[in-house]
Amino acid sequence: MSLNEEAEALRTHAQDEARRLGHMYVSTEHVLLAIARHATDRIRGALIKLEVETDELIEQIDASISGSGVQGGSQDIPFSPRATRVFERAVDVARGLGVESAEQEHVLLSLLEDEEGVAAQVLEEYGVDYASILNQLD
Repeated sequence: MSLNEEAEALRTHAQDEARRLGHMYVSTEHVLLAIARHATDRIRGALIKLEVETDELIEQIDASISGSGVQGGSQDIPFSPRATRVFERAVDVARGLGVESAEQEHVLLSLLEDEEGVAAQVLEEYGVDYASILNQLD
């Protein structure tokens, strides 16, 4: 089992977000930014039902982490151990839900499992947790 094409593309999008912000590594907030910018209709719909607008979410994350980086280059930006685990756990989440390959939704659920990650903490401010997203995605 592996990530599907859209979920795999989140890796590149997350690196782009880290680069845009001048950060030296990809963390969970960059993965969440990638999801917010490139959300599937299913994720976007679930967030809207939970009263979370992706544009507002992007602004919130940008505001909370902007200015914390240096000028980004074009190099390949590595993933933090926490961000790496998010993608690994997404496969486990998909498997647990009986899905053949992990999709963007499973990456989002994996982010929410890691309650200490910045992404989960940001979503918590909106009242979004694993159970509420899973309920909206069903």
